[in-house]
Amino acid sequence: MHRSGNGRAVDGSGGSGIQGALALALPVGPGVVQSLAYHPTEPCLLTAMGGSIQCWREETYEAEGAPS
Repeated sequence: MHRSGNGRAVDGSGGSGIQGALALALPVGPGVVQSLAYHPTEPCLLTAMGGSIQCWREETYEAEGAPS
């Protein structure tokens, strides 16, 4: 699997690999995502790219105990 220029993961195995459908495309930018992982305690996805880390979560996410 590799990341294409439009923020989508694609299967580059020539048809003999795992197949599936795109569930979500993240606007990560023009670079290459070097690493991704689920956050160990929060419901979010972490991506590392170009020396920076970004936390992706649902737009409706509210941290527990956060002021309203």
